[in-house]
Amino acid sequence: MNSEEINRVQEHINQMELISRKDEFKFRRYYLMKYLRKGSTMSLSTIGKMFNKDHATVMNALKKVSVLENYTDYQIHTNDLAIEFPLEGLLTNSVNNVPSSMQQLESYLFLKNPSLIE
Repeated sequence: MNSEEINRVQEHINQMELISRKDEFKFRRYYLMKYLRKGSTMSLSTIGKMFNKDHATVMNALKKVSVLENYTDYQIHTNDLAIEFPLEGLLTNSVNNVPSSMQQLESYLFLKNPSLIE
């Protein structure tokens, strides 16, 4: 994730309701927290500052997201975010797109150079 991508996320955060406890707003915050954590090397404190929260709130949100992802309500409220900021293509805590696992390394190599498959 580059700085341009982080700026896009920050613009989206600036338009969000950051204080509300309603599920629709809470789920959206959780999704973006996970997106930032998974796709960047940002610390929990740094992510928290983007949302006017502390690191413990971000840590708690990341724990909850792993459970909430299976629920329809969560998916409904985060569907548009999932389209704009997809988690699937992110490499966990990527630094200059360096794969963090052997499986990601293999898929990265094959996608970049399909002739390796043969």
